[in-house]
Amino acid sequence: MKKTCSCVIPFYNEEKRIGAVLSQVIKVKNLLEVIAVGDGSNDHGYELVKNKFPQVKLVSLTQNLGKTGAVKKGVDLAKGDYILLLDADLLGVKKEELEYLVGIIFQRPSIDMIILKRTHTPLGSRLVRSDLIFSGERILKKVDLEKILSFPITKYQLEIATNKYMKDKNKFVYWYQCSTKNTPKAEKIGFLRGYYDELKMKVNVISYDWQSYFWQILFFCRKQLSNQQE
Repeated sequence: MKKTCSCVIPFYNEEKRIGAVLSQVIKVKNLLEVIAVGDGSNDHGYELVKNKFPQVKLVSLTQNLGKTGAVKKGVDLAKGDYILLLDADLLGVKKEELEYLVGIIFQRPSIDMIILKRTHTPLGSRLVRSDLIFSGERILKKVDLEKILSFPITKYQLEIATNKYMKDKNKFVYWYQCSTKNTPKAEKIGFLRGYYDELKMKVNVISYDWQSYFWQILFFCRKQLSNQQE
């Protein structure tokens, strides 16, 4: 049976950035569908997606559930065997890279997850590997993601919970160097508020399981996906 992949993109007040992401994602030929979940935004991002990207399945939440809650709403609607998760504030998304990675995971069912490692990240992020292990860009089997989303996780804990699940279940996880770059919160909402939100996010992540957090920084996902593995 032919495998399929759905793309789920949660977004909150990303009117200025989500269009650039979607303009690339809708060109990915081996995606079954693209689902964008507006997480209680108060800008015009929902209207932008609705008017400019009619091929995208659009979900509008009346209240802000946080990233994990928004992803769950999208996954509940997804029909693909695999889920490609992308953040809405990415820069430098290339449809060729996404198409390649979806194709690879179709060809190699032994791979349980591929994490897209962001480029041009600050030195501090690279030192603690947060540009990789906490990247919001990843492809995994829908059945696994549904199990992870059934756990008591909130806000920004999806990535650390996913990593822990993959480690505990002895899953095969690889990383791939991609062209994407995230937009710092300071650029979106100002330095002080951005720094404060980043701090809250890190506290939320670590609070899920601080021992697993430090283990992941040191050991998780050390295998790079290379062209020779095709």
